[in-house]
Amino acid sequence: MIMTVSIIVILSFILTFFFTLGGLGSAMVLVPIIFYLGFPLKEAKPVGLFISGISLIAATILNIKNKRIDFRMGIPIIISTPLFAFLGALSTKFIPDKIVLIFFTIFLIISALFLAFSKSNNKVEDSYREKTDIITLIVIGAFVGFVSGLLGIGGGIIFSIIFIMFGFHPKKVIALTPLIVLFSSFTGFATYAIMGYINLDLIIFGGIASFLGGYLGTKVTHLKLNTTIIKRIIALFVAILVVKMIIQIH
Repeated sequence: MIMTVSIIVILSFILTFFFTLGGLGSAMVLVPIIFYLGFPLKEAKPVGLFISGISLIAATILNIKNKRIDFRMGIPIIISTPLFAFLGALSTKFIPDKIVLIFFTIFLIISALFLAFSKSNNKVEDSYREKTDIITLIVIGAFVGFVSGLLGIGGGIIFSIIFIMFGFHPKKVIALTPLIVLFSSFTGFATYAIMGYINLDLIIFGGIASFLGGYLGTKVTHLKLNTTIIKRIIALFVAILVVKMIIQIH
């Protein structure tokens, strides 16, 4: 078991570092990997949520300090996200692991396609959408929160896909995502903790490794790396994981 935990700690550092280069959270691949390494899915998901939350604390503080966050958009989402993250995590008591894995596989397929085929948007600045109605924002927050709690992921990539499809500026989405994910992650994590699905070794050591990987990845991103290529490499990795999950489900 010590060897398995050590492998997860190493993977947490490497994957969080690499995914941070692409502006993504590593929980979407760490959760199924931890599960396939022999831990119960209900123990793997809070690890993913904790890692998602702790890796974005610094980014959230920095975005607030530099006034990058549009709180008119953020507050309605924050209102609904924690409640539905709680409900998503709570629902795992009633939804079989196989069904959750099927949902996870579908989510990873959509994510891989988005990462593989999304391109840099060259629209002029004033052609981006600036705002939308509060009800829509609350519904988006509810959806992202529920999926986050159910699957044990931060939900950042779901939020990004939805808002970029809505036509919002990628810079605005990137600034807002850490704040939203922070709320959904820690709410979901707290719910799993209350239900008793916590493995302290995975949480503590995996969390430290992911924090360090995320910090280092954030530093390296300032070197003007080609994020499109990085995202496509990540998409390939996710696709391989999808194949593994489909085989496992069958």
